[in-house]
Amino acid sequence: MVARAEHCELAVRVTVDFRLPKRCIHIVREVASLPCLSDIVVTHFAHHAVAEGEAFDRLVARVERRLSSATFSVKARAERGPRDDIDILIKAAVDEEIAVYDADRRQMRDETDTADEIDKVQNTCF
Repeated sequence: MVARAEHCELAVRVTVDFRLPKRCIHIVREVASLPCLSDIVVTHFAHHAVAEGEAFDRLVARVERRLSSATFSVKARAERGPRDDIDILIKAAVDEEIAVYDADRRQMRDETDTADEIDKVQNTCF
């Protein structure tokens, strides 16, 4: 008796490219005209940028781990090809990780916007 395969396995290479856009901190003229306050605000937003970069790096690592260990069982359908199924599965995996990233960013923001930081911005130069 000869066993028949129900489906063929096919090696698929998927590349997902994540990038953070180049960011600028825009300081309103009233703040920029006060060197003391300007330095504090720039430093505060630099902390935000570092925290967001760390959260982004964690996102990329999670997606890479998840997709590199993923196996997809794909069956060709008349109305959709196997590539469409892979796209759907990858998008679902990335969307789930983006939700974790959003929560991570909120937590990092809350950790950066401490009462002490807010007090520095509001009261140091006045």
